[in-house]
Amino acid sequence: MHPAIARLIKLQSAAEEFMKVYLLMLLIGTLLTAIRFTSVTERRSEAQTQ
Repeated sequence: MHPAIARLIKLQSAAEEFMKVYLLMLLIGTLLTAIRFTSVTERRSEAQTQ
């Protein structure tokens, strides 16, 4: 196998791993943001009803 092709395959593999980590972090951030905003609206509605 040509060294350039081997290097390209290695870079592609590293990019795939990076993308998996990035997407996982994005998912966790989205979930935490959704939880934060939904819990804030619940607290506001409880305070207004009292």
